[in-house]
Amino acid sequence: MAMVPGLLCVLALLAAVVAAAAGFVLFRRVRGKVFDAAGVPIHYTDEGEGVPVVLIHGFAVHADLNWRRPGCVRALLRRGYRIIMLDVRGHGLSGKPHDPAAYGIHLCDDIVRLMDHLGIEKAFIAGYSMGGFIVLKTVERHPSRLLGAVIGAAGWDQLDNDKRALFREIVAAIEERGVFDPITHWLDPGKKARWIQCALANFFMGIINDKAAIVNVFRTFEALVVSEEALRNNTVPALTLVGARDGIREASDKLPGVMARHELVHLPGTDHVTTMLHPQFMRRMIAFFDANAPG
Repeated sequence: MAMVPGLLCVLALLAAVVAAAAGFVLFRRVRGKVFDAAGVPIHYTDEGEGVPVVLIHGFAVHADLNWRRPGCVRALLRRGYRIIMLDVRGHGLSGKPHDPAAYGIHLCDDIVRLMDHLGIEKAFIAGYSMGGFIVLKTVERHPSRLLGAVIGAAGWDQLDNDKRALFREIVAAIEERGVFDPITHWLDPGKKARWIQCALANFFMGIINDKAAIVNVFRTFEALVVSEEALRNNTVPALTLVGARDGIREASDKLPGVMARHELVHLPGTDHVTTMLHPQFMRRMIAFFDANAPG
């Protein structure tokens, strides 16, 4: 029995260490600047020199969590690229309007607005998860502004009734119960029995987000759907990187059949969360940028 207090102290210490580490990962931010994007303040960072690369994060996270923590920013800076990251409206340190009209296609157009603000004529863009869908829509709407596009853990599909029903389910889960379970099950269907994954996602994504804002991000997600015609007529060099065990892979695998100037790479053994941690993720991305950089 004398061991119990000691064990409890050890467990409490471990819990404190885990909480401190989680706090560092989730909340520690590199403070940048803010510009006005059609009435919404958008936070961004601008580091390094050379050919510009704009990085776009996924749903319900922020730029540092998606790109800086895994070491992507450091790797690209070392290679000599200028790295620009923004917190997508509704996320992070950017404005979080509760009006659905403030989202939709604005998520795409904010990329070009930021480039205009910085006086950048052309840039590479790379997005992960939701950011990958934003990249595809930017390719459709603003091809003349892009040197190339990297689509991470995202893809393309027709928006049928099943997809619309899924989107409604996701919105209802976040809005009514404050949970992200439908997203977790969609992206990692083989892990439905792992309730702990859902619990962690619900906790961490819940504490760093404004629920009303991110609900409207997903409510207007249909505006980011890209037409098949646009993909077939694409002129922008494009690379898709997706995990072999990612639930989104089915949509990624459809891109080679419809998108011109496109390459698809499967990263073995990775799912939606771990794809960008695979060593080949950054190697492939950097090789793509190097091959398509001007001059």
